[in-house]
Order: sequence, then structure tokens, then C-alpha cells
Amino acid sequence: MKKWILVLAVMFTAILTSCGVYEDTGMSYSRARTEALYLSDKMAYELNLTMDQYNAVYEINLDYLLSLNNHGDFFGDYWKRRNYDLEYVLTVAQYQRFLALEYFYRPVHRVSNSITLVVYNRYPRNKYFRNAPTVYSTYKGAHKQYHYSPYQGRSYMNVPSNQPPQMPTTRTPAQPNKSKSEAVRGGREQQKNDTRQSASSYRRQQSNYNQQTRSETQQQTTTTNNNNNSQQGSASRRR
Repeated sequence: MKKWILVLAVMFTAILTSCGVYEDTGMSYSRARTEALYLSDKMAYELNLTMDQYNAVYEINLDYLLSLNNHGDFFGDYWKRRNYDLEYVLTVAQYQRFLALEYFYRPVHRVSNSITLVVYNRYPRNKYFRNAPTVYSTYKGAHKQYHYSPYQGRSYMNVPSNQPPQMPTTRTPAQPNKSKSEAVRGGREQQKNDTRQSASSYRRQQSNYNQQTRSETQQQTTTTNNNNNSQQGSASRRR
């Protein structure tokens, strides 16, 4: 009897699943990270993002993908939040293009009861145009908890060290040629270079500050000595 009850329960579950009653169960962090990298890489190429924009877009996409638990989340509050944040990051022209590209604007859909990216229909899997964003190794997904956009008021107009191709104007897109491991490795190297450049810039600023401080100190000492000599000369003449 128990055996037949178990069989009927399994069959009933299969019927519900095939009818779509049981929905998606979301993404693991590892998968969301991979999907966010893939989606952001294609956005970086087609929207011609700067490095700062690329970093921000990856963070926004990761937060969005981590928020997906079922089909109702696809275009719910976190999807609206994604668009809200992207509006601060992209230029007007980039944002209008983003809205016009359905595979970026509505980036996920369900296939066989599993969440997948629409952009996979346009580009080959596991192929990338650019190195991973420098925040790929450090950002774990936290900005979605804020009640305001952390991207407001920031500048994103720096020139990336590895400028991507211009926005494609034809129906046939260029093909990415980096593997995921190459993209991630390149992103880590870029992060190291940025850290070294920041440290070097800080040392230069510190050196200039110290030099300026010494110069000002010497100037004050010289002025004080001149004043003292002038006072001593005046006192000698009065005697």
C-alpha cells in the first residue's frame, strides 16, 4: 500500500511540474556569478561600456540574478530596481539602446522549468569579448538591500584600458573569442595593475605633499631668520 502511495505521489509531482505549477527554485551563487559575467560581457560589448560602467553593470546584474526565486521575480521589484540602477550608470544613448535590446532589457526566461539567459540565443556559450570586470573576484552581491541606488552620483566616463569594439551596426554580431578562464585571469591581472597604479599614484602624491611641506617649512624658517636678523640690526642701530 505504501509503495503505491509513493508511486502516485511521484506521478502527481511529475504532472504538476510538467504543467508549470512548480516554478523555478532560483540560482546558486556560483551559477548567478557565471551568468552575470556572461550577460555583463555582452552588454559591455554592445553598449561599449567603460571599465567603471562594466564593473557597475556586473554588480547590478549579479544582484538581480541572485534575487530570482521563481517566475514571478523575473520582471518584479528587483527587475525594476535593476533598470533604476542602470539608468544611473549608462549614458542616455546607452540606456535607450539597452531598452531596445530585449535580450538585455528582459534578460531571463524559463526553459524546461529552469532559468536561463535570453542572450544565449545570440552568442556562443562560454565565450567572452573582454576580461572579467575587476570586481568579479570581490563583489558578492549586497547593493540590492539598499533603499537607494548606490550608483547615483558616481562618474563612469573613464576610458577603459582595453577599449571594446564599437557598437555593432549590422545584424550579424562579431564573435567573442575568450574562454571564461581567460576572461577571469585577465580581469585579475587588470585588478593587480589597477592596485599597483593606485599605490604608485598614492606614493607620488605623498612624495609631492612631503616635498611641498619641506619647502613651506624652509620658507617659514627663512622668513623667521630674516625677521630676527632685521630686528637685531634695528636694535644695534638704536644702541
